[in-house]
Amino acid sequence: MSPRVRRHTTIARRRLSAIAAMTVTTVAATAVISTVAASAAPEGADDTAASPISSATDASGATPVPAAGAAASIPAAADAAAPSHSGHTGSVFATGSLPADQWVAGAAQGFRYTYWSRNSAGQPRLSYGTLFTPKGTAPKGGWPVVGWAPAAAGLADRCSTALTATSPQSTVASKWLADGYAIAATDYAGAGTSGQVDFLDGKAAANNVVDGVHAAHDIVPTLSKSFVSLGISQGSMASLNLATSSMAGQIRASGLDLRASVAIGIPAYLDQLVSTIAPGLPLALPGGATASAVYALAGLDAARPELKVASKMTDAGRRWLTRAKTECSGQLAQEISGVALGSLIDRSMGTEPALLSALRDYLHLPVLGFSTPAMMAQGLADTDVVMPLTLTYLAAVGLPSSEVTVKTYPGTSTSTPLAAQADSAAFVNRFLRAKPPTRH
Repeated sequence: MSPRVRRHTTIARRRLSAIAAMTVTTVAATAVISTVAASAAPEGADDTAASPISSATDASGATPVPAAGAAASIPAAADAAAPSHSGHTGSVFATGSLPADQWVAGAAQGFRYTYWSRNSAGQPRLSYGTLFTPKGTAPKGGWPVVGWAPAAAGLADRCSTALTATSPQSTVASKWLADGYAIAATDYAGAGTSGQVDFLDGKAAANNVVDGVHAAHDIVPTLSKSFVSLGISQGSMASLNLATSSMAGQIRASGLDLRASVAIGIPAYLDQLVSTIAPGLPLALPGGATASAVYALAGLDAARPELKVASKMTDAGRRWLTRAKTECSGQLAQEISGVALGSLIDRSMGTEPALLSALRDYLHLPVLGFSTPAMMAQGLADTDVVMPLTLTYLAAVGLPSSEVTVKTYPGTSTSTPLAAQADSAAFVNRFLRAKPPTRH
């Protein structure tokens, strides 16, 4: 081992040991966050207030909705390979009615559609989406829209994130419909369409959200141009990127008006985690956090094959990388729980400047530059994130920006979206108040 690599390995061990120690002191860190943000968890918040997961979901929480089968008029060819790009970004490729038994409660209409979007490099990608409208008569100016960015359930097509009646967060979606919002939910490009999902690529996910909202207007003309973004887990990265000044021009160019963003369960600074893993390090994190790191590497490997991510991993690491491409997140998290991080890496990625730069760009989360009001909600029992890193991020964004509101809750990644619903709605209604639907 060269002196340079040995020195980096020593630093990496110290950093990750600090992360492990910080995990034990999450409660103290939370107190700091609450003081900085002046946003204690709401009185009576209860981790048991989780949306029930239907028996139709698998271990990952993914809803097995066939991408083409959900709407018979959507060409099956979209599942296998993207057709030659002939539509403009944000335009509908195909659409069909969603069977009524798959509608989220409170919906008046349900549609399944494919639309053109982009990855973070601006290359055209085809994505699936689901659209629901509230019951009643649309207000003047149209139904305001929630651009729904779900928690990704894996890279394989069977790990569907389609928003339907059996989705883990369907109860949350129902509450937005009841408040008079339409919902345009992306599946993310690559889920059921050509290519692989850009897992944890916040900029690509942001494109998928705004392009999906834009396309929804071609399906239902009574939608307002004003919308809010609501993102969960990976989707939180989309919502946060959308709230920045760097996305503002793109959103305006699409004819839309983003009023606010809500981000729930934020997988922050995973690039720091991955870059500081040293070969042989015995530290093991909760299965969800380790799975997220492996998914991030698998996503980067697909997006940037010239970096040869797999060549920096051990045989065991490469096997996990392969499994990440076929297994849904819940199952992978169970299987990888207890696996030492150092058993995955053969060569410290922090010693590879090109790889480190690409990883930071791929997993980018904004700290400054927010131009749209953003609320960040974090469950303190969320094991899909590395909690000390997420709390560090929340402290960093909460201090300098008047556009950012930070709130914490006692729950998990599953229960927090519902626990935060009342706060989310109150926050959004400060900037875009939906009128209660006029019932027939």
